[in-house]
Amino acid sequence: MQNTVEVNIVEGQVIDTTPLSHRVLQVTIDLGKAPFAYKAGQFTAIQPIGAHVDPKLWNYYSIASAPDRNNTIQLCISTSNKSLVSEFDPVQVFCKGNTIKLKPAMGVFTLPESLSKNLIFITTGTGIAPVRSMLQELQANRGFNNAIHLVFGARNKEEILYRDELEALSKAFENFNYSVVLSKDEDWQGYKGYVDTAYLDLFTKADKNAVVYLCGWPEMVKKGIRDFVAVLGFDEDQLVYELYS
Repeated sequence: MQNTVEVNIVEGQVIDTTPLSHRVLQVTIDLGKAPFAYKAGQFTAIQPIGAHVDPKLWNYYSIASAPDRNNTIQLCISTSNKSLVSEFDPVQVFCKGNTIKLKPAMGVFTLPESLSKNLIFITTGTGIAPVRSMLQELQANRGFNNAIHLVFGARNKEEILYRDELEALSKAFENFNYSVVLSKDEDWQGYKGYVDTAYLDLFTKADKNAVVYLCGWPEMVKKGIRDFVAVLGFDEDQLVYELYS
């Protein structure tokens, strides 16, 4: 007899949707009393409940909030792509009041057990989701004790996700540095181009006491791995990465 692994699937209800840009929604899901343990930075698999749903297909999303006592989670959902798991688009799937199924959290894109190292986050678009979760965890429970630098890339100012929140963090914690790079905004006064424009300028040599997190579009992550190792001199085992597609 072949062994099977049981997966504890839970149900949650969409209780809020907030536009973060014209392309992205923040979705808040209430899990009620369902057990759903996770580490900041992990992701989950989601499937809507209803007709026309292939039970074998799930959509995967990083959790954008840190664990809390309310048993709610937040997700960053791109509305520019059709859902993989049903005939509905994401706006319909994550409509307020809808019930969805969730698999247990998974992934190793998480904070190190010991925070003795500096942290460098390189991310684009909705790849900010797991980074926001980790920053919330640091702020609430573990502190900003070492140097932390976030480089975020987007097309224009309207697509800078969580801008107010992250700018407030940079003002509140002097060792948290926040840099934004925009690729299609001529009026922007900061870095212009893609994220490598910023990180190749900011990190001119390897910090051997750092962990580098890369999260976003596959080509950005692949280039980031090459740049941090071959150009900047970081060791490959200093890098943690997650590709979005």
